[in-house]
Amino acid sequence: MEGVSLPLLQDDNTQDVWTRWGVTYRDVVVLDGENQVAGSLNLSNNSLAEESNWLALKTLLLDAAGVDSPSDPEDTAAGTDSGL
Repeated sequence: MEGVSLPLLQDDNTQDVWTRWGVTYRDVVVLDGENQVAGSLNLSNNSLAEESNWLALKTLLLDAAGVDSPSDPEDTAAGTDSGL
């Protein structure tokens, strides 16, 4: 995305975020606008191929962004390009 900067946290020896946050491999941790943990989802235990997991992650991202979830059922199907 040209002109858009997304924050990225890189774990290293000085930060040791994995230990401080208690995360495991394939955890998706979503922060809110105040950089507080809004929620997390482990993709090893919650395959995004399952619609309920995909919807849970989508809802978590939208909620953290302060955006209402779409009410259109066609926009909630896993694999649909919702603009996220």
